Amino acid sequence: MNKKNYLGIFLLVLVVGVVVALNTDIKDKIFKDSSDGEENIVVSKNEDENVILEVTMNNSYKTGDIEELYKDSSVVLIAEFLSNGKTEIKNNGIPNTYISFKIKKVLKNDSGIELGDKIDAKRTGGTVTVQELIAARGPEYAKKMGIDNMSKVAVQNKLVKFVNSDNLGDKSLTEWKTRLLMLTYDKEDNSFVIMQDEYGMLSYDETTNKAFGIKEGKNVEYSFLEK
Repeated sequence: MNKKNYLGIFLLVLVVGVVVALNTDIKDKIFKDSSDGEENIVVSKNEDENVILEVTMNNSYKTGDIEELYKDSSVVLIAEFLSNGKTEIKNNGIPNTYISFKIKKVLKNDSGIELGDKIDAKRTGGTVTVQELIAARGPEYAKKMGIDNMSKVAVQNKLVKFVNSDNLGDKSLTEWKTRLLMLTYDKEDNSFVIMQDEYGMLSYDETTNKAFGIKEGKNVEYSFLEK
């Protein structure tokens, strides 16, 4: 199977749930669309008043086996999270956020690309403006979502947040910065991609040389982690 089947931007979106924050520009309604999955719009209150849409994506991944994922990755690193960069949403309508890491150890590099001290890799999800969302998905989508009559200022400043619905149980980037990072390379975009989102970005404990096991719900000593 082509490695691009692992990429977040090519993942099958099975269900997309949308939570709409209270806003005078948005009418109360429930909407379902089966063209690109399913979107449910429900009026709700969001902690950030600037976030008027919160989109929850359910993605279908090929494998949950980290040992297998290691074999299919072109680059595997022990890396330290530095910062989240810009989120981009292209014509396919799926957002990607670029994340910066400091490379601490290279476990595998079959990419043919020389690595430096730092690396940027993208994953699905992130926050974009309403204007960026409409540009990516079109005016008809905006009309169905009830965001077609917003003011120019609101369109430029109000935000839409995309998150993965799967609760994989791993620690957040800010809470646990050191990661076992599994990547592949997207030649079309000229960028590294985190394999299967959270599956390819596991928290790593340097003191025990173990990384988080999603199925196990605890740290695991994987065979490819050198002593």
